[in-house]
Amino acid sequence: MSLASLYQAEETVSPAKADSKSVVSGTGTYISSIPSTYEVPIARILDDSGGFSRDQIVYRSADLTQWLDFMPTHLHNTSQASSGGKLLDIEGANSALLMRIKLHRANDYYIDKTSGASVVDNFTAGSLLNVKFDTGSVANDYANGLGEGVKADWTQMMYFSTKLQLSHNVDILWRHGVGMERAQSTSDNSKKIGLEGCAGDGTNIQIVSSDGITRTKTSSGSNMAQGQARGYRLVYTPATSLVYTDSLGGAITKSTNIPSNGATLDYPVVSGVKTTNTTPKQMYIWMTKLMAGIGDPDFA
Repeated sequence: MSLASLYQAEETVSPAKADSKSVVSGTGTYISSIPSTYEVPIARILDDSGGFSRDQIVYRSADLTQWLDFMPTHLHNTSQASSGGKLLDIEGANSALLMRIKLHRANDYYIDKTSGASVVDNFTAGSLLNVKFDTGSVANDYANGLGEGVKADWTQMMYFSTKLQLSHNVDILWRHGVGMERAQSTSDNSKKIGLEGCAGDGTNIQIVSSDGITRTKTSSGSNMAQGQARGYRLVYTPATSLVYTDSLGGAITKSTNIPSNGATLDYPVVSGVKTTNTTPKQMYIWMTKLMAGIGDPDFA
């Protein structure tokens, strides 16, 4: 930028005029001490001091009485640009595009189970409510829950979070995720992301994905039977990665056989557990949340 764009021809360049055309860099303490009579419009902060943060960019209000952040926290409580737009307008514009699934009661699921199994709300006074999936004591009996009723879009990011506890890490088969098979079903190559465990893979939780051609899994390094509830999170980036984290600090990135297109079935979330002997197995789920794009052309 040349000075010609900042000043008019033959204009006298006074200190005040120079201030009003300048961007100042300095410590937070220095910037906070600049009097309002100095019409400096923009400042770059070089450290954490004076109520500012390092690398913060601020500008003077029109009345010169305060410094305002170029990137303020948006509360989305008004239609003004400074608020980021009203949340109702944002949600309304995306209501047919974005799904937020929250499953935390037995009635949230469509139940698929054998006669001796159960899926019920589990509550003990003084403890948190969860949904208890119980296989019963007949070998190969199972309990599944299917969540929601529209298709999720594999071409968009997905965020899957859950808090759960498993009763055993042997003689059990369980699955929990998006597009996963039911507990009693043979694994297949349909598109999916999720968590599972079975005796054939040892005692650790497996991170699963399939691109519609090949189904693969990677050990999370976290034991299935923790003795208490733990949190697990999957972040899906189409065609790129599935990032696993857990409340124990575990972090694994899986980059093979990641879906990239199409949509799930009408019940994107599948949760289920099966016992492979006569010892009952339980999966307790406190809550499951899925945020994803809607991939259902019949949903408006």
